[in-house]
Amino acid sequence: MKTNAHLYVMKSPNGTIKLGHSKQPNVRRRQIELQLNTTLKVIHVTEIILNAERVERLAHRLLAVAKKRVGEQGEWFSASVDEAIASIEQAIRIANGELDEPVWPKRFTDRPTPGSNTFSMRLDPDLKQRLQALADADRRSLTNYIELVLERHVRDWVRHPAT
Repeated sequence: MKTNAHLYVMKSPNGTIKLGHSKQPNVRRRQIELQLNTTLKVIHVTEIILNAERVERLAHRLLAVAKKRVGEQGEWFSASVDEAIASIEQAIRIANGELDEPVWPKRFTDRPTPGSNTFSMRLDPDLKQRLQALADADRRSLTNYIELVLERHVRDWVRHPAT
């Protein structure tokens, strides 16, 4: 069943983050507070998301892969608010077919996964020539220049994600 609902990020007093979906996030917050006998703060709420359950599952996986899940399962994470929001935004883009796989800034992962520090790509010869000219002007290797450009792009995207 496809659920159209908001995705939300809540924060507990101990700093853990809950990522979930609900048509009424504040009602859901109160239910959880009563269930756990604690107070929660709603930090972020999206607009209504089509197929919110799928997007929520994707966001949970993104945070779990980044080693942010508290416990074996569930919706609680030892992530920052920025990481939780970024996971939702990337999950939406993945669900919409705009992104094939997540792009995490280095600070989002505790440790690199094996093989995550290298990859190969094919560049159009004209693009490669233009990039090489820019790298030369910046006195960098082509690889170092591409890495720098990608890091800046991801950092800017996390601060100001495209909608």
